[in-house]
Amino acid sequence: MGKIISFLRRSTFVLIAGLAFSNSLFSNASFAQTVTAKSTVSLSKNSKLVQSQAGFYRMTIGDINVTALSDGTVGLQILDGLLLNAKSGEVEKLLDYNCQKSPIDASINAFLVQLNGKLILIDAGSAELVGPTANKLPDTLRSVGVQPEQITDIFLTHIHPDHSGGLMEGDKKVFPNAIVHVDKREVDYWFDKAIAEKAAEPLKTFFSQVDTKVKPYRDSGQLKTFEGATQFFPGLRSQPTYGHTPGHSLYVLESGGEKLVFCGDLVHVDAVQFDDPSVCIKFDSDPEKAAEQRKKTFADAAKNRYLLAFAHVSFPGVGHVRKEGDHYRWIPVEYMNDALKQQPQQSQGESNVQTNEKQEAISLLQSLQTTDPKPLDYINPNKYIQHNLNVATGLQGLKELFSRLPPNTKVNTVRVFQDGPFLFAHTKYDFFGPKVGFDIFRFEDGKIVEHWDNLQETPKQPNPSGHTMTDGPIKATDVEKTDANKQLVRDFVEHIFVDVDLDKFSNYFDGNKYIQHNPHRTDGAPALGDKLREAARHGRPLKFDKIHRVLGEGNFVLTVSEGQFAGKHTSFYDLWRVENGKIAEHWDTVEAIPEKRRVEKQQWKILRICVFASESPIPAAN
Repeated sequence: MGKIISFLRRSTFVLIAGLAFSNSLFSNASFAQTVTAKSTVSLSKNSKLVQSQAGFYRMTIGDINVTALSDGTVGLQILDGLLLNAKSGEVEKLLDYNCQKSPIDASINAFLVQLNGKLILIDAGSAELVGPTANKLPDTLRSVGVQPEQITDIFLTHIHPDHSGGLMEGDKKVFPNAIVHVDKREVDYWFDKAIAEKAAEPLKTFFSQVDTKVKPYRDSGQLKTFEGATQFFPGLRSQPTYGHTPGHSLYVLESGGEKLVFCGDLVHVDAVQFDDPSVCIKFDSDPEKAAEQRKKTFADAAKNRYLLAFAHVSFPGVGHVRKEGDHYRWIPVEYMNDALKQQPQQSQGESNVQTNEKQEAISLLQSLQTTDPKPLDYINPNKYIQHNLNVATGLQGLKELFSRLPPNTKVNTVRVFQDGPFLFAHTKYDFFGPKVGFDIFRFEDGKIVEHWDNLQETPKQPNPSGHTMTDGPIKATDVEKTDANKQLVRDFVEHIFVDVDLDKFSNYFDGNKYIQHNPHRTDGAPALGDKLREAARHGRPLKFDKIHRVLGEGNFVLTVSEGQFAGKHTSFYDLWRVENGKIAEHWDTVEAIPEKRRVEKQQWKILRICVFASESPIPAAN
């Protein structure tokens, strides 16, 4: 087997739309089918490195965090007619000029974007489809503190296997909670059985891989198409560049006057195609259009001096282009590592998963979906106390819970913070219907010894201001202000909801600046104040009896309280984001405490995490 891999590595890697395999050797079989059902990160005999690189590079576009992620590199033989429209001897000359030789080391790059509380991937990597030196994207994601299960959206530039292959690992979704976005033309083409039947190799293999890699997301309703230029979120839009494939798309990210365009497969061989954009590759569906799109993009980027990001340009694949006469020069992004040591800038999700405890808590929650028993090892079975009133205490109670959950259970932890031995997580669940939950874990000697939780059913629509119960920022900042922010929030809840001293309400807000995630309320501090005063005038103030706990990390603070709501003994859980010494944003869940079990279990559900019952619907006046 080692000799086979070495031989393939030396002579048969070519692009699969960037990285495909020679049909003369593989016929109808992909590399994965020929060599192994599941490749590993271990390198073949011909690999130049004995250990993988770090594989990520952080940058910012305005106030948006972007991280380039490496899925690996693969040897690419380009002197066998792979490139089209090149002048005689041009490819060899340009390779020599750039101190390269064939086979070149072709990068496979993806990109992580933090935008409006979402974790977005641009392309999904190759998985096992291009051999043992790739399939690194999931591990690269974890190395920046993001679990694949946390990805909310994936934008495919196109459906070639080195961009969509990473969606699946065998029959398991790698990104089970993500919506996959792709141009409708791309989907129509690759799912067309009539075209697939007439296709020659290696395209015929590409079509079969669509069934195994993309179709499971379509079948589950997680594949969402768009048509042409489309605005997805503030700051992110698509730009059609049909040519390399029928639905190939760029994605444009803009913030604070800065711009980055994710270019997918506009370039495959940077040593050649920047100097001569007319040069194409055999895997272009329409080479003439592909060259036209490449020239158009280069010209605009050179004129307006914005950044481009490519899937196959040497990692991180980000830089500028400059026009020099009748050709272009690639200028890689300037390396930067200027984060302050005491307060390092972190990419999306990393501040949420920067300790072993955070990783373990997320894995334990995720095991409700995967049914993987390994995370149970993070629990101390001799000390574990369970405060969920529907789950028996001890490790056996958790095992019984696993057995009761439906097989289609979904778990997506959106944010997680830590305050000393306490860790608190905010999670989207789907079992017997969609829910939002908060979990608190207490650690002792590196093991989980106690747990509280709280669930609230998720409404079908966003609140009147367009927010959901979980969107918004997820990264803790101002860590040095944690104690001050906790005291601010404690004072606020004490004054407004325990003492019901509404005259002090405005002291805690910066005018109207207040973002509300409660499903029934609107943005703006005055709106909250008006509802509280209305309830007080009707003799039904929203009043907490006691604050049980205040937990915080940086600018995020959680309060856990109990009181009366709508005539029921209730637990209130509120998550607050503080900005410049004022309350700026709020999430919440609320749940009635079962009266019949208060005596049986004094550790009430009160200490389960929520995010602000005070914003739940105010009962109508009698």
